[in-house]
Amino acid sequence: MKQHWFWLLAALLVASQTCLLQRCEASASDCDISPRIIGAFGAENHAVPPVLLAADIRAQLLDFHEVRRVLNTNLAPSGERIVIYDSDSDASDPHPKVAFLVAGHLVKLFNGSDFAPRGGGFERYLSSCQFDLARNQKAFAIALSTAFDGTGSAFAIIKWQSGDYRVVFKRMVGQGRMEFGILKLELWGRSSVLTGRNANNPNSAEFECEWCLHRYVITEYLWRNGEYIKAGSVQTMRAYDPAEISGTPLSSSVRLSKGKSPVNR
Repeated sequence: MKQHWFWLLAALLVASQTCLLQRCEASASDCDISPRIIGAFGAENHAVPPVLLAADIRAQLLDFHEVRRVLNTNLAPSGERIVIYDSDSDASDPHPKVAFLVAGHLVKLFNGSDFAPRGGGFERYLSSCQFDLARNQKAFAIALSTAFDGTGSAFAIIKWQSGDYRVVFKRMVGQGRMEFGILKLELWGRSSVLTGRNANNPNSAEFECEWCLHRYVITEYLWRNGEYIKAGSVQTMRAYDPAEISGTPLSSSVRLSKGKSPVNR
């Protein structure tokens, strides 16, 4: 019996060392959450433990600095590994990149600015996951924050199409969230209308308060004939904490949003 437990413990130790020496990869279907701390200079993301990566993979990554996430996904028929990493040591402007590898070889590389061409720079990784775009069809969603104070939100969806990894959807909103399911998604973006009693008074401290409670415009998109088509927008009746909304930037199920009124958008 003692010998049995000895060999079981030895096997567990070998498995854990293999993970440390190579990589500890997250589930492709889990959207990671990046809770946000609001400070004097805007939103700061919680620090997360670094992700280890095999040396042969790391050597292929341009301007490699630090890994944010590694996922095994199934967008292409052969499957792929997605590595999200920072290419600069500046924590406020780390220049994230998204690498696609097939059979251990780099085949596609996106820059964070590819998803936020007018975002004002300072892109920082927030969240990512694989999801069901349609029946038997997978896609990859990613969220970044933009602007020095983190008030911008950039979202992109990437799929395998015509023999290549292509961005099939990208949008930027203020302090937003993207909720997606089969054949549809909802994009939450901060409304320009504030909710404070003195919000419309330029002499009030509540005027243009970036991290005050805000109503949100929620825009629905439907996946039709290989692209997302805008189906309509509504505005929430109640206000939400933008740090909470943007701190959970991706959700892999579209929820029924309560308290919404139609808007012309």
